[in-house]
Amino acid sequence: MTDKVIANKNIDIRESFFGLVKRAYYLPTESKINVSLKDLDIETGTRVKKLLDSHNGNLKEDVAELGEVKESPISNMRLEVCVSCDGQFAAFQLLRFMGIDYRPITDVKIYEGAEAELVASALGSPN
Repeated sequence: MTDKVIANKNIDIRESFFGLVKRAYYLPTESKINVSLKDLDIETGTRVKKLLDSHNGNLKEDVAELGEVKESPISNMRLEVCVSCDGQFAAFQLLRFMGIDYRPITDVKIYEGAEAELVASALGSPN
């Protein structure tokens, strides 16, 4: 997912502490991007996949249909989450444990503006 987020024209990677620390920023608002991983059970992961794969054009309806998203201590799905501190940028990718590692089962979905706030509020933000 990192490559897709970095490739976005609105993302800037800044180095500090002699190049040892790198942080991503959403340029339109100069907001730092936080990253987290959320472990999900299969039922929750399936609902999240449906949201991330949706193309019906009614994001509010899709988020309402999603329901509550809770992390699970026993899981085989993982959600990668990147959300700016101000909520104006969000990127998500769902992975599933297969074999010996996690593999993507959705494309990286990037949202900006009000859509980012809406989806981040439903899927949980790392802030």
